Amino acid sequence: MRAIAPANPDAASSDLQFNDPSPPQTPPVPRAELLPDRFVVLTYTTNAADGNLREVGRAVGAAIPDDLVVGPDPSLQDSWLTRDPATGRIVVPDALKWMVDFDAAVSVGMAVRIPLNPPYDIAGFDRVLAVGVRAATPAAQGPAALEALLAKHRFGDGCALVRAGTPTNNTDTATSGWQPPAGDAQGLFAIEDTLPNIAPGTGALGIADGWRLATLLGLSTDFANRLPGATATDISEALAMNQALAPGTLDEFVREFLQKLVSAAAGADLHRFFTAWVSGRGHYPALRIGRQPYGIVVTSAWKSWAPVPAGAPFTPQQDIVTGLRALLLAHRPYWEALARNVSRAA
Repeated sequence: MRAIAPANPDAASSDLQFNDPSPPQTPPVPRAELLPDRFVVLTYTTNAADGNLREVGRAVGAAIPDDLVVGPDPSLQDSWLTRDPATGRIVVPDALKWMVDFDAAVSVGMAVRIPLNPPYDIAGFDRVLAVGVRAATPAAQGPAALEALLAKHRFGDGCALVRAGTPTNNTDTATSGWQPPAGDAQGLFAIEDTLPNIAPGTGALGIADGWRLATLLGLSTDFANRLPGATATDISEALAMNQALAPGTLDEFVREFLQKLVSAAAGADLHRFFTAWVSGRGHYPALRIGRQPYGIVVTSAWKSWAPVPAGAPFTPQQDIVTGLRALLLAHRPYWEALARNVSRAA
């Protein structure tokens, strides 16, 4: 729609002037953008004395090229995939060998070899953690780089916010939500024709999901406005439901059954914390890129996490947060033990 927009859109329909279309370009070679500079793989084993994990190995992968090719060149007339007539083995171009050859993947940082020194060559590890770090993009330029990447998807295979309850698979009664339904009011043409506004408003549903996502990822409002589903208020609706149900559920339970354990002031703090920060839908919407939905879960390393100092913006009540941290630390050993047992059983 932008490509065919008239040069004088305010003129009468008979006087509209259109620029010459851009000449066709050679299809670009598919490449991955914003990959980590390299991957680091950490291996851990459980300390029998205290049950804590202890790092026992670290393997650093090769540098990942910025122009890593992830698909065949669409401009090639011949097939990009052939077989060696003598051996029957698959033959691919050098740029794509990393996808079918492990040694080639190691050379471009897309696979990592982990040395297995005794006793771990037999006993194995309790946890393997792969971390990708990107330092090539300065932190201040990260949001703009991410927005540029999402914009390519937005005008290519699609990028949108996914509404709560959208089916992830086709069933007898509903189809999956990998693309907007035909005639959807949030379709791309409708958005370009009348740009939505996701600026925060008043009331319980005043904050749109698109604004929440833009704030989290540092996206510009102009781009976030153009994401299908950005005007939805799924998160605000969930928090509003908390407001509606808390008096007859949580507040009533604390007042009637925990009156000797929870003071009135602590109960009020609990109410405010619950209605502002607890949500069955999370605090950020899911993002669909192409056909793949991605849920966004903001979490932390609870063992080293500390409450934000009092008075900081959007900080919940310190008494509740401090108590919550103590509760998490008290239960953490049980959760870790359970996770280890489940991992060993698997």
